[in-house]
Amino acid sequence: MKKICINMSNLHNGGAVQVATSFLREIVNLKNFFDSKDITILISTEVKINLSHSLQDIKSVYKIVELDVFGLGALLPSKRVIFSNFELIFTLFGPDYLPFIKSKKIVGFAQPWIIYNNTVLYQRLGFFSSIKTRLGFWIKKQFFKTADVYVVELEHVKNGMLSKGLGSKENIHIAYNCISRSYIELDNTLLYSGSLSKKKFTIGLISRNYFHKNICIIPEVKAVLLHKYGKDIDFCVTFNETEFNSHSDFFQQNVINLGPKSVDDCLDTYLSFDAVIFPSLLECFSATPLEALASCRVLFASDMPFNRDVCGEYAYYFNPLDPNDAAEVISKYIDDKWGRDLEERLAARMYAIKFSSPVDRALIYVDVINKVSL
Repeated sequence: MKKICINMSNLHNGGAVQVATSFLREIVNLKNFFDSKDITILISTEVKINLSHSLQDIKSVYKIVELDVFGLGALLPSKRVIFSNFELIFTLFGPDYLPFIKSKKIVGFAQPWIIYNNTVLYQRLGFFSSIKTRLGFWIKKQFFKTADVYVVELEHVKNGMLSKGLGSKENIHIAYNCISRSYIELDNTLLYSGSLSKKKFTIGLISRNYFHKNICIIPEVKAVLLHKYGKDIDFCVTFNETEFNSHSDFFQQNVINLGPKSVDDCLDTYLSFDAVIFPSLLECFSATPLEALASCRVLFASDMPFNRDVCGEYAYYFNPLDPNDAAEVISKYIDDKWGRDLEERLAARMYAIKFSSPVDRALIYVDVINKVSL
């Protein structure tokens, strides 16, 4: 039996942990699809925590090892010896930092900084930080080049990789990102309130405090809504204490911090919002827009190709560099549609559910593993 490693030891936050959790919950029922292979799954502490009650079910089918690897820490001899025992390593999201390992390697790619030159973000970083960031992602690119096969989440990522000399048309596979099963199975009656106009409008974002998410625009949007349109709206984020305190006093005074949310807490958090704002400037694929739509939340999203490719007609788009434009879009929605758009929201929910499914994604991962291990 070939020894296969599914590596999630390097995933510690953000959407990658959500994907890992969803994938592991799906493959409990896919043991027979692995063609009698000896599967070991390395999970980080954060993935383990988010699996919660599902962990025992997964352990009953696969060998689970808790291991935390941080970046270049994979180069340490104590870590390399663990990975050297496998004939194939599938790292859900790379880079894996495992050069010169004899194993075949499949690596998930979700690094938009490598495939897109976002001038605005680099200008915001400043000269020295920009150089440091470019160097850091150049180094990551070199480690990505050591993979035998790649898995990405959308066609534009594959095209971007090819334009940067990463991979080939034959060794880059697409496994569409999707919402977790909990969003699909939720009772529609829990998704929509008929008395929205009786309470304060709340807009939220479930995200880590990543620079490219452009979250700094949120308090500016709030200020325009209040002073130009007379609308006092609550904006919420889900940062840890350090992330929240890193922002200005203006940000902290105008944005409510709900604290970090586990994967299982995200759905209830979405349901506590009336709408979701997603002002990101750079993505390969984020599940946040689909999760918002699947939760019947109104989605205000940056007018960027990666959002339009995923959300189509089901989001309200704004210029992510202009808080006045974002405020105008939000204000117009509240005036024209708030509390009167049930059919539109339910149509968006069905679109998000049908975009892709957790089991479809899991089957693609398993298929790639089987093909590469031949």
